[in-house]
Parts: sequence; structure tokens; C-alpha cells
Amino acid sequence: MENSFAQEVKIGDILIGSNHRIAIQSMTNVPVGEIQASVNQCKQLFDAGADLVRLSVPRMPDIDSLREVKKKLVADGYTKPLVADVHFSSQIAEECARIVEKVRINPGNYIDKRANFKELNLSEHEYNLELEKMHDRLLPLIKVCNEYGTAIRIGSNHGSLSDRILSRYGNTAKGMVEAAMEFISIFEAENFHNLVISMKASNVKVMTESCELLNRRMAENGMVYPQHLGVTEAGSGNDARIKSCLGIAYLLNKGIGDTIRVSLTENPVNEITFSKKFISEFGEKKAYPAEPPYPELLDKVNFTPKPQDAETAIAETCIALANNLIGKKITEVKINGNIVGIDNDDFAADIMQAAGLAISKAEFISCPGCGRTNYDLERISEAVKHEFSHLKGLKIATMGCVVNGPGEMADADYGCVGSTKDHVIIYKGQTPVIRDVPQENAVEMLKKVITDNGDWKEK
Repeated sequence: MENSFAQEVKIGDILIGSNHRIAIQSMTNVPVGEIQASVNQCKQLFDAGADLVRLSVPRMPDIDSLREVKKKLVADGYTKPLVADVHFSSQIAEECARIVEKVRINPGNYIDKRANFKELNLSEHEYNLELEKMHDRLLPLIKVCNEYGTAIRIGSNHGSLSDRILSRYGNTAKGMVEAAMEFISIFEAENFHNLVISMKASNVKVMTESCELLNRRMAENGMVYPQHLGVTEAGSGNDARIKSCLGIAYLLNKGIGDTIRVSLTENPVNEITFSKKFISEFGEKKAYPAEPPYPELLDKVNFTPKPQDAETAIAETCIALANNLIGKKITEVKINGNIVGIDNDDFAADIMQAAGLAISKAEFISCPGCGRTNYDLERISEAVKHEFSHLKGLKIATMGCVVNGPGEMADADYGCVGSTKDHVIIYKGQTPVIRDVPQENAVEMLKKVITDNGDWKEK
């Protein structure tokens, strides 16, 4: 197969795929029911340069709120596309598809039940019956999307695969891809091709592996749809920017990717600002290769960034290193030069850890938050990083809500997940240990659980 581009997909008044420029997007982190706050944040994101903005729509009453947000934005001259983020409810997805230009659904919970991490021993016949049920349940959404010209994003996440997929493929890149391909096959059977596909993980290696595998599977299947790229739950600060840039730049360098989101547990405008810093470096979009290239392993990487601000230094350095880091054996990363706001030794260590090549401190997973988040996620995440960063080798998560939180942090050692208003649940692995913890006590209770399990060390 010759090098080519993903097929063109229309989302409102923008086109992605083909040789169209890479689109940048973000997501609001206020409840859509707070209509004016949602409108204001959408405007801020569009003004910052977003091509699309996504809003979480978790409840039926939120559908009317979404409609009002859309109406107010259009009245004020903001006509760029909105995306509804939907989990669990096919009815909500169908209604949202009448309002906004794109709807994101998750194969792990849209029709399949939320994973309980229990082994299912389905026969081939039983497995196929589940696929037939999925097909029937997707038909109404396909009908609405055809009628309204709405695009669909099939968003497969490493931490929220169904028990059906987990039992057959494990919590793997292959499982993520198979979950998406099942949905793609159903849409294609109904001659619906206005699709965007995403493979997201907090682990950079899993994210890049799944995106490359998806690209290959789609090419073998005869139709390559646009891919949405992002390292989910990347966290905040330099660590998150390094993780996101390594994963996204690695794939864009290979010609994979048509729209991106840099997930930060910060003001979402920061996601757009940083995305623009490294997207501009790629110039003309590359065609994807039929067979991904596999360069020789490297023993050393030297890079000398120009004196500049920290964000630009991160972007330029990670872009330069991306193809040579992911999945490669590197004995030393040597970074020279005056990088404002970054200690070179720490920067090298952070890059090695983000690429999964060396561990120098605790690893933190935190989602960027959305309208489902009921507590001060950004503040608690920063407090967790400050308190526990010295616990080398531990993976600690702070997640916004129970929709994806328990699944997305499934490989974390410890973590907290938002529950009711201003409260969290403390987890050890996949097991909830202390429930209904006020957010003011979250760090203290997390430390207690870590200590009780023998993993606490003094700084």
C-alpha cells in the first residue's frame, strides 16, 4: 500500500483528515448545566485557537443545557464545532447528535456494561450475540447522525475497556484497537463513514503502540479514518507537557494523527497554548506509511535547545527526540543549553521517565477534569505531587469522577477519585479503601493508606 492520508471527515464547518491541517481541541471543565460559565469557557478556548471544543453531557437534563450553550455561542458569532462527550447513555448521545457537530462515544461503556474487571468466558456464539446487540443499539444513533450530518468519535481508552474485551484481549493496545474496530465495522455496515477514532492511554508507550496498531488495522481493512491523538491523564506542569509532546510528536512524525488534544490538569486554555507551540513545527502534514519505519536503536541523544521559555524548550526538545525515544534503548540523554525554568538534569530524567525508559520519582496520573468533576481536582493534584513525588516507583492517580476514574487508574498503585460534591474515594489499586473523604482530607487519607500498606518513606 502506498503512503497516503486518512480519509476526509466533515465536522461542522471544518474538515479533518486528508491533507487538511491538524486541528487542535480542548474540553471545558465546568458543568454544562452552568450555562454561562460553559459559554464563557468555550469562547476563551476558541479565542485561544481551538478548532473544536468538547463538553461533557452526563445527564438527560444536561441536553437542554447543551442546546442553550450552542444557541448562545452561535448568537455571539462563535460557529466552530462543539463535541458532546457521552458515556453509558445511547439516548443522550442520540439527542446530542441533533445539537452539536460531533459526539464522542466510548466502546468500553456505551453498550457494554462498565467493567467490573471480572473474567467472562463467552463462547464464540455468545460473543457474536453481543456484537449483534451492539449493532442494533447503534442503529438509532447512526440514523440521527445521517440526518443531521453529525460526526462520531469512537474513543477507546486503555483504562475503560469492557469486561468482554478485557477477557479476550487483556488491558492491552490490541484490546483497545479491537474495541474500536468492532464499532467501525458496525458503522461501515450501515455505510456511515463520518468517523474519527482515538486510542488514549496515560502511558506513552501504550498510547503510541495502540495508535500505530490501529493505523495498520484500518489500512488492512481498506479505510483509514482520521485519528485524534492525546496522552490522557497526563497530569500538569512539565511532566504532562513532556508526556503529551513525546507521544503526539512521535505519531505526527510518522504521519499518524489529524486532530490533537494535550490533556492538562490546569486551565484548559493552557492546552491550546501548548498545542500550538509544537503543532507549528510540523508544517505540511505527512502521509502515513503502509509499514511504520523502525529506526535503529540509539545509545545516546544529544540536543542543544536555544535559550527560550520553558514551554517552547519542552516542545522543541521533545519533537527532536520523539522518534528516537519511544520504545528505544537509550543509555544517556544529554541536554545542553540554557533552558529558562528547567534544570537540565531534571529535564533529562523527566524525559526518560515519560518515555518509560527510567524511573527517578513517583509517576502521577491525573485527568484534566470536565463537567463531571465535583471537587477541586487541580489543587488536590498539585498537593499530591508535592507530598508524594519522592516515592520513587509508585504510580499515584488523582481522577475527576467515577465515570472513567477507576478504570483509567487501574494500573496505579494508589489514588483518589472524585465522588459526591467536594468528596473523594481513596483507592489502593482497583480497590476502594476509604469512601466519602472530604477533599480537605484527601492527601492525609491517601498518605495513611500508603503508610498502612508499607510504601511510605520519609523525604
